This record gives sequence, C-alpha cells and structure tokens, in this order.
Amino acid sequence: MGGKPEGARTRIWHNLQNFDSVTWIKHTQRMAKRLQVILKDAEYRDVQRAARSRHMSVAEWVRQALAQAQQHEPVGTADKKLEVIRTAARFDFPTGDID
Repeated sequence: MGGKPEGARTRIWHNLQNFDSVTWIKHTQRMAKRLQVILKDAEYRDVQRAARSRHMSVAEWVRQALAQAQQHEPVGTADKKLEVIRTAARFDFPTGDID
C-alpha cells in the first residue's frame, strides 16, 4: 500500500482509543504483579511439600498463605482504635430494655 508501517506506539494508542471504559476496567482488573521471594533450599522444599499435600501449585499455596496472613494483620493503629472508642463513648443515646 505504499504507506509507512504503523509503529508499535501508534498501534498501542489506537488499541487504547478503541477500548470502552467497561472493557478497560475489566482488562486492568486482570493485571497481576510478580513477587520474587528468595528462599533457602530447605525452606523451598517445605513450601513444595505443603503445596503438594494440598494438591496445589507452589504459587497458589503462597497466594493463599499470604491472603491468610493478611487477614490476621490488624487494621489501623491502636491510637486510631482508641480515638474511635472515645468518640463513641461521648454519645448518650437511649437504649432499649435488655428483655
């Protein structure tokens, strides 16, 4: 066709312009990040053994272990929690009978 070949940057820009916002959101939600963790051989074998015993890949075992550890992390500082409790304690709302 005689024209210059389209550059990679131009193709990417063209593809981005054709994404509607819903498609863009769905596409970006699938993006992932790689995490590299250096383990000693014995530690890695322990992780492999644990994953194998649960019939899952090492990657899936690590993802689940990280998710479980994250659930046990406290949310907010002790000072912030105390501030919220003190603020709530200042209110004097009527309450119902226990019965």
